[in-house]
Amino acid sequence: MTSEETGNWQARARDEVLQVFGNNIPDFEDLNWLKIVTMILNEVPRLYTPGVMISRRVNQDTKLGELISTCWNDCLDAFNLATS
Repeated sequence: MTSEETGNWQARARDEVLQVFGNNIPDFEDLNWLKIVTMILNEVPRLYTPGVMISRRVNQDTKLGELISTCWNDCLDAFNLATS
């Protein structure tokens, strides 16, 4: 999606909000009339996955400059909740 298309959606959403609410304070019940804004809000999680769904795992010891990331898989495999 180009910035030109993004700007168009922003303008359409802004116009819709002004058309529905005008200069009035937004009312919870009037939110149902915001079709474009609702569409955008439903599309955002699909494009930008929430951070809790992204997992990182170190599969081997890694060194980046002075930073060392150690693989703990052997320790985790040896840990058994049944014995604790």
